[in-house]
This record gives sequence, C-alpha cells and structure tokens, in this order.
Amino acid sequence: LVGLGWTWLDLVGLEGWTLTPGVEAAYGEGKSYLEPLRSPWQGADGVAWLCVAEASALQQGGFYLDRLPRVKHIAGPFFSEGGFTKNTPKEVGAMMAGLEEWARAATRPPGRTLEEEAEARAEAAARKKPLVSMERSVEVRRFMGRWFVAASIGTPFEQGMMNCVEEYAWDEERGRVDVQFAMQANPTAGATVLAQRMTPTNDLNTSFRLVPKVLGLWSPVGFTYLLLEMDPDYEACMVGVPDRSYLWLMTREAHPAEETVQGLLERAKRLGYDPTKIKRVTHETAPENAPEKATAEEAPTGC
Repeated sequence: LVGLGWTWLDLVGLEGWTLTPGVEAAYGEGKSYLEPLRSPWQGADGVAWLCVAEASALQQGGFYLDRLPRVKHIAGPFFSEGGFTKNTPKEVGAMMAGLEEWARAATRPPGRTLEEEAEARAEAAARKKPLVSMERSVEVRRFMGRWFVAASIGTPFEQGMMNCVEEYAWDEERGRVDVQFAMQANPTAGATVLAQRMTPTNDLNTSFRLVPKVLGLWSPVGFTYLLLEMDPDYEACMVGVPDRSYLWLMTREAHPAEETVQGLLERAKRLGYDPTKIKRVTHETAPENAPEKATAEEAPTGC
C-alpha cells in the first residue's frame, strides 16, 4: 500500500494497491483481486501531489484518491457511507501515538538487518512454490526402521497426541514401504496404530505415494509424501507434502539433542513453513504395542 500521506490539513491520499515486490511476494496469483494495481510512480503520486497542492483547494479532513476527495466509509446500505468502519477517538489517538513513536529515532522500534530482510524475502518466495522432494538420493533400506516424531504439523488424528512413532519396513517383493504409525492420547492410554503403505515415485527414493488404511480397507486415494531432508547418517529427517499442510520432523531417538531439532526447524522455516504452526511432540515412553517391525497388511487401525 503506497501513496499514504498526511498534510497539515489532516488529509490522506490513497492511490490504491501498488504492484511492489512486497505485494507480489504476499499475494502471488491472488494479486488479481487487488486490481487495478498501480505502478510505484502512480502510487507515490497521491502524497506528492498533496504536499504541493494549494491548501485552499483541498477539503479539510478529506480522503483523496486520484487527486479527488472520496467517500471514507461505505459500510451502509447499498454502499452508502454508514458508520461501521469508523474509528473511535480512542482508536485514532492510539494510531497517532504509534505514528509519533515511529517518527522519532529515539523511540522507533529497531528494524531488521539486511540479512534478516533477505531471509524474509527468501521465505516469502519459498512459500509461493509447491514443495518438492530433496534432490539427493536416499538409500531406502537405511531409511527403514523406527522414527520418533520430534515436532510436526500433524493431521487431525495427531492433534494433542504424544509418543508418536513411525515404523518403516521395506517390502522387497512389492517394492513398497509398509508403515505403522503409533501414538497415544496420554501415558496410560493404549496406543492407536494407523497402517499405511508408501510406494516410491522417483528414482531417488525421496517422493512417495502414501495410501492409508481406513476402517480395515485401503483407501483408493493416495497422497504425495515428500522426503525433504535426510541426515547423512540417517539419524534425522524431515517429511512433508507439496502444499505445506503437514510436516513431520523425525529422529532415531525419543529425546534428540536440542541442536538437532533446531536444525530441522530452521530448515523447515527456509522451505516456507510457518514456525508458529509446528508443535513439539512429547515422548515419555514408546507406545507399548508399537511393533518392532511393521507389516502394514497385519496392522490394526486406529480412529
């Protein structure tokens, strides 16, 4: 939003939404809803013109768009002025106090460094693109075995769960991974175990088609399951989906080093995940009936 400015006559000039890198990064294809988009030059025109226009020709307290005063509120019937969007004197006072704080170097909050700005732009750009799996090849047999979920953006089944453990077993004959996912609602509850199958969809063994078992039947619908990061020693990994709706940060230990988890969290942030949505998973004990070796065809189902 560019072209917003104040004069001594308490005027505001708004030149509409301006096509800037910030708008492009924030809205992507959705920016079409902001049309008509102005150029930066057009966006700056409002405040520049208000600064040099004759005061006698301006409307006191006016809201200007394209150098003309406009209706400030259109919350009434049939887009009449109305009052729903009007601010109270208290709200106006708070806004002006904030402007005063930012206007003075001594009271202005510290800004971001150039490195932080570059990181923020990179994260915004990353969020615009669907995720893809890692480009480094994975040895599928080394990927197998038990993984403890350290943190996740989990499915509805996983919300509030603890002791979340994935068990992978490679089925050589069928060329797939049999999965059992065990979790508990609390330390004394029995483990809920979900059965799944994963079939590799690329030669790197980093992209899979995952099919869950629901109410005893294999789902006809599969999901893309992406291996996003794998520790060289196969001690930690990160798994997600293209639209970033789910994420699992996993390690071979129930209680990994904090440095390991922080490294995975930082990597997830760089890939465009919202860190505030990633929740830590508590591990007190491994679920008692979590299998030593997963065989998805024989796995019980949870709900």
